[in-house]
Amino acid sequence: MRQEVRVNTNNHADSVAIVPPVVSVKDLSANNSNKTWTVPGNELWKVTRMCVAYTSSATVGNRIFTVQSEDEDGTVTQFLPAGKVQAASVATSYCCLQGIFRETAFVNGSLQVPIPADFYLPPGHVLRVYDSAAIDAAADDMEVKFQIEKLKV
Repeated sequence: MRQEVRVNTNNHADSVAIVPPVVSVKDLSANNSNKTWTVPGNELWKVTRMCVAYTSSATVGNRIFTVQSEDEDGTVTQFLPAGKVQAASVATSYCCLQGIFRETAFVNGSLQVPIPADFYLPPGHVLRVYDSAAIDAAADDMEVKFQIEKLKV
């Protein structure tokens, strides 16, 4: 984008604005508390926010809601557990946002979880949202909705 700023007849200023498309991604399938997405080979994702509705089954145990990223070799590059565990037979929501504090108590059934301001995932990297305690992964229900800025590389 070129902006003409006239001071005299031969002066101008160039400015660049990168406005990536903002895309919403979701997985609303039931009976699954371990969800993954792999960044395609020609894209770079910046995760900007995430909303998760998590209903735990009656199976006893404390769930640990976790957002994780892995590189193409499976090495964990980000491990972001919530600040409070979730018990059995509870419906909660997790709001993962940039620039917030880490809550250690549910407020009206919701918990805020901070994510990095520059949460970039290069091609081949994996975003994983799951119960890292793996209490009842095949029966707990986790609905994940997140927003990314998607850049072509």
